[in-house]
Amino acid sequence: ADQVVRQAPCPVLLVRPEPAAGAAPPLRSFLDDAARAGPLMQRALGVRTVPVAQIVGSVGRAHELGPDFRPLQRRLADEQRYRRVLEAMEKGVALPPVELYRLGFGYYVLDGHHRVAAAKALGQTEIEANVTEFVPLGDVEAQRAFAQRRAFERSTGLTRVEARHAETYERLAALIAEYQAERQIADRLLAARQWYETWYRPLVRRIRQLGLGRYFPGERSADIVARLAEFRAAELARTGEPLDWATALQRFVTMLRQRPAGPAGAPGGGAATPPGPPVPDATARSD
Repeated sequence: ADQVVRQAPCPVLLVRPEPAAGAAPPLRSFLDDAARAGPLMQRALGVRTVPVAQIVGSVGRAHELGPDFRPLQRRLADEQRYRRVLEAMEKGVALPPVELYRLGFGYYVLDGHHRVAAAKALGQTEIEANVTEFVPLGDVEAQRAFAQRRAFERSTGLTRVEARHAETYERLAALIAEYQAERQIADRLLAARQWYETWYRPLVRRIRQLGLGRYFPGERSADIVARLAEFRAAELARTGEPLDWATALQRFVTMLRQRPAGPAGAPGGGAATPPGPPVPDATARSD
């Protein structure tokens, strides 16, 4: 391209073609995204289950790999190693967790590119990973959310609930406590798991089907669940009428559709905060 520009008899504008419609986006570079985010604070999250769809880039090989995490220029040795990993995963062989960095809501591969590539090829939705998170030092809201999420995870054992706002975790913890009390479950961790599988995940799926995220740009499904819980409590206080969750959701949707989509304050009050690092949410996000 540089040679074309130098030899052209008149000024030339080079336009990079857009990816074909439906084509997967190129891998993101952790180093590039981290540089844009500014000074970062590093914290170990430990081993956990991570949605494969949220693995959006690589720490050091983003420019060598395609969207499928396979090398753009493949060598025999690399292909043989990939095949061994793929066959092992097909047979259900337990492999070590991959090493991931997390920035915003995206994950970047530090070690384990072959395992991630194989997981994608097999249609695997989750993968075990040892995760290190990086939080912008200047983002006070992100640091508060990180601290609240860690407290939430320790008290509930749930590691796949991601929220933008710190207040969301407090509201969800209260919902779990209500669920536990109503069902008289002695073990809090057991109650949290049952709440997540039988109540939270179905509600999140419904929220996504309704497209409610467009009313709260930059927020996660967990934040919208917290908003719904607050709306339900407010309706009870206003009318004295207790609402089941289906009715509360229906009224919540009606209320939202009567106003334009746009920024909103955090659940529990407070102004909206600007988005974090420029890492896009994956299409299939964790809850």
